[in-house]
Amino acid sequence: MLEGMISSMRRFSLLLSASALLLPVAGCSDNLTTTGSTAGCSQGLCGLAGAGGAGAGKGTGSDGAGGADAGKLPVGEGAWSVVMTAGSSATCPYATFTSSVGSISDQGNGAVVTDGTMSTSIACSVTQSAKGAFDVRAQGIDSGANGSTLEIEIASITPGASQSSPAVGRVTFLAPQTADDQYSSLACNFYFSSASEGVGLGKVWLTFECPSISNGSSMTTCQIPKSYAIFENCLTM
Repeated sequence: MLEGMISSMRRFSLLLSASALLLPVAGCSDNLTTTGSTAGCSQGLCGLAGAGGAGAGKGTGSDGAGGADAGKLPVGEGAWSVVMTAGSSATCPYATFTSSVGSISDQGNGAVVTDGTMSTSIACSVTQSAKGAFDVRAQGIDSGANGSTLEIEIASITPGASQSSPAVGRVTFLAPQTADDQYSSLACNFYFSSASEGVGLGKVWLTFECPSISNGSSMTTCQIPKSYAIFENCLTM
């Protein structure tokens, strides 16, 4: 029981650190940029936090309006599926495992979780950092017995990011399989591996990989191969 309380405290402190980076605004924009070639929006991202060109009032936001109404803060939603393996590292102490919260791949988002439900906390912002590029900061914490914590930070990602030309950013990850020891890397690759994925104001759905991710205390290094995350109804400023 004591170990569980310590685990929850660790995850809560991470959430407070991430939340301090996010600035509150009145609501989310419905503007959307995706990797798809069809007009309006590509499959999947059409219903994230806005209509994506299909008309306002549609979406999966908890307020039923595809984002936040005027004067209301958005309620973040997200899902992630992270694979950790030893790869070529001789120091990784774990067998290959997958930690999933919600249901997500590069082809479909079967289930996202809402901040404050199912022992989960979501804090995220997706803002426009430059013309055609976005700054992404997101953290999801599932404090349940089998939950995990994922934090990502990308200073600049464009809708054209691909496996051969990815955006580079930070990933921090911990799970029961790592005994809640935190693994982090500043050199993870973020990109879009299907037409369903994409990025826009207040929302992102992407694939990521970390060729090397380490825990400084134990001096162990592992690898995160192709994994997935989606965050929506995020802050936009």
